[in-house]
Amino acid sequence: MGVKVGTKAGTKARRKGIACLVLGFMLGAVSFSLVSGRQMEELYREREELRVSLFETRERLMKLEDMWESRGEEIVREARIVLETEEDSFIELALKQAIQEIVKDLVGEKVQSLNPSLVVRMLDGRKVAAEEREFILDLEALVISETLSLFIKPRRVQDGPRDEP
Repeated sequence: MGVKVGTKAGTKARRKGIACLVLGFMLGAVSFSLVSGRQMEELYREREELRVSLFETRERLMKLEDMWESRGEEIVREARIVLETEEDSFIELALKQAIQEIVKDLVGEKVQSLNPSLVVRMLDGRKVAAEEREFILDLEALVISETLSLFIKPRRVQDGPRDEP
């Protein structure tokens, strides 16, 4: 008769090996579940943060679009004249009034449609009269916005010698 190979000791060892293998799989699955669970939780939290951020960004974009649409086109609402002169206040006021008369038609125009070079040609080197004196306007600076700002330095035209009878 033949010798039995599988003894009780061999079966116990095999069962012990299978039990260790199953236990190893179970411990591996549990540790994988813990690690991947933390990662899933982090990814879920990050997704929620991105969802909130997207909502806030959309709200901000909608407000900006509404502001952009409601702002309409900018128009020149006033002309501000800044004179660099040493003349007395009456002459300065008369000069401002004369210049205001020249630029009055620019008020109400669209800011985007104003051509700066045309505004410069309107004023720079122009001769105006104020308080029975003549002045030549030197346009030093020009700012085109809702307030048209003109920085002007007037020069007095020197009267030539007069021949009196």
